[in-house]
Amino acid sequence: MVEARLAKIENWIELAMQAGWPARTLTRRLNVSLRTLERYFLKTHGKPLRAWLICARLRYGIRLLTQGRSVKETAFYLGYSCPANFTRAFKRYMGISPARFVIRQTQEYAGHWPQ
Repeated sequence: MVEARLAKIENWIELAMQAGWPARTLTRRLNVSLRTLERYFLKTHGKPLRAWLICARLRYGIRLLTQGRSVKETAFYLGYSCPANFTRAFKRYMGISPARFVIRQTQEYAGHWPQ
């Protein structure tokens, strides 16, 4: 029954954002136990809930950065208490800092400008 209810949810990223990204807050909003949601995510997404939340949060950060948001603005929008925490998580996930990512994206895009 609970799994069927969870399966109907399509906007996981939006729900996670509304919950401020912590797994416990998300479970309270969905009225399910942490263990139930962890099992569901492992089964349906192929990764633990917390790992999915981290990846989803940082992928959303990538989207914001590529839309021209600053690192500081992106960090606060994603609920990080300071840009340094976002930068550390981003670097762990992507292998480069968000600032370096933006520079690379800009250089890559610049290579496609018409001459």
